[in-house]
Amino acid sequence: MNSKTLALILTILAWPVFSGCSGAPGQTVELLANGETIPILRQKSAAHSRFGRKLRAAVYDRGSLDMMPIDLGPVDFEHEMVLIAAMGPVPSEGYSIQIHRLWRHGSSLRADVQVRYPAAGTTLRGRQASPYHAIVVPRSSLNIDHFGAGRHQDIVAAQSGR
Repeated sequence: MNSKTLALILTILAWPVFSGCSGAPGQTVELLANGETIPILRQKSAAHSRFGRKLRAAVYDRGSLDMMPIDLGPVDFEHEMVLIAAMGPVPSEGYSIQIHRLWRHGSSLRADVQVRYPAAGTTLRGRQASPYHAIVVPRSSLNIDHFGAGRHQDIVAAQSGR
């Protein structure tokens, strides 16, 4: 085997390690198989927030995240993105929302967002709430069904309830 062939073989074998395209953590979402789940790296939820209306947003940069009324701590936007699901104002603390799963679906991503309501006949207690759930996942350029990019006007509207 000549040196050029050996160099080509080593380059091909090393490419997934250096490009983040292996089956290990760091794999790019675009290379996942249809139906494969995208890992949730970190998450945060709360019953009370300043989201004034329902929101489903994908956030791709620090500036947009800083406009959101939540604190997720550091996010590496070169390799990560944030998905936020907020219910907006609800009458009590018995409501919740969770992004349960994110997966590859053809040429896009889909999220299973579960909304929980108090059981029928339950006496509502506590003060008005505004539940949200935010997840940090590996960054992707694929569209996320039913999640818009966190545009400034949507963020402001979500905070004010307009």
